[in-house]
Amino acid sequence: MIFQAFLYTMWVMFPAETNHHDFHYSRTDAAWNAGESTFQMEIRVFTDDLEDALSRLSSDVNPIRLGDSRERADVPELIQKWIEINCILIANDVNISNVFIGKEDNYDITYLFVETQPLSPPNTLEMKWTLFFNLFTDQVNEITLNMSGSNQRLLFTPEEPNQIVLP
Repeated sequence: MIFQAFLYTMWVMFPAETNHHDFHYSRTDAAWNAGESTFQMEIRVFTDDLEDALSRLSSDVNPIRLGDSRERADVPELIQKWIEINCILIANDVNISNVFIGKEDNYDITYLFVETQPLSPPNTLEMKWTLFFNLFTDQVNEITLNMSGSNQRLLFTPEEPNQIVLP
């Protein structure tokens, strides 16, 4: 009886469908490429979080899988849509389009490669980085921004989803 109570407690406290990690974090390395007049970004996210987020964008009931033979053909389109919603750059008072270039899956981490459309060198820059805020109240999104030889480290949380980077 004690063992059954223990198993029930474990089942309630740790259901099978929980995420596989205790902290919720993403990291983005962003750099201004003066030659191309674009921002180029590498976004690192937990694969299971991204699968969950993309599933919520899809009307298809089939599960989203990344990095194996079961990956659906609409994954790039869903990632583009997710990036448009959650990775917002406003430069010189204009909302800048981000383009999903590709991804690399490394088991529990997925690397997303993103580049903006060409733009004039920004005099003002605001960022809104809301990745997974709809999934986790403790989500933290870190961005390291390299621009004109200067590095900035920015932290985005559900309480502080926007940052004014320039001026």
